[in-house]
Amino acid sequence: MFWFLKSKSAKMAGNVQKLFLKDSYHEAIELADNLYCQYIDSEDSQERAHAKAALTWKTTSLIMLEEYQNAISVCEKIIDIYTHGNLPEDIHDGYNKKIIRAAYTDKARALYGLKEYNKSLKIIDSVVDEGIDCTDELTEVAVLEALLLKYEILQMDPNLSNRLIVLNKISFRFQLSDNPKILEQVIPVVRDMMLIFITLKDIKNLHIVRRILENISIRSKSEEVPAFLSYIDKFEESFKE
Repeated sequence: MFWFLKSKSAKMAGNVQKLFLKDSYHEAIELADNLYCQYIDSEDSQERAHAKAALTWKTTSLIMLEEYQNAISVCEKIIDIYTHGNLPEDIHDGYNKKIIRAAYTDKARALYGLKEYNKSLKIIDSVVDEGIDCTDELTEVAVLEALLLKYEILQMDPNLSNRLIVLNKISFRFQLSDNPKILEQVIPVVRDMMLIFITLKDIKNLHIVRRILENISIRSKSEEVPAFLSYIDKFEESFKE
């Protein structure tokens, strides 16, 4: 009769997430540590799974608190745990690879926070090369966040073409996503492309941006997309004049 009740470890894992979403990062870290210590060696595989999952929220909380070196240590712990499972039933190659990619993306973000840009870029390129064609949500998010981080780093690069390469990769890979959260992050990328090509008066590539925006408009309810399309129309008209 009590089958529907969540286990204690599941409740704790849910509470870690809730604390993070409330910006209660210190509390989230403390609860994540408690959950991990209590259940990582449990005989129950689900309890072990909850313990391991708590580390991801701990990593993100540490990054939000700008405790980057600690975050890197936790990322490396996650990578090790999901690479070398203590028990055979803990090793599920497909799922583990997704978690590992996400952990590497978090590590790259922490290195960025430490201004270790070259190290961050190296990890980003590895994540993107391995996961760019994967369609599961966890990997898509990890790859997109890695590319957005690379774009942020390249803002300091005077070579505009390097930034455009990243923008193109983001827009072409993710413009057809049905995930609203992914599209929400792609729209500002396409906006930046639009503004660059308008500045360069590059009508040919501006037409490509238009097609990307039209594809996104089919899946997104954002009011920005029609506004950007209208902006392109006005620019093209003024350019003809």
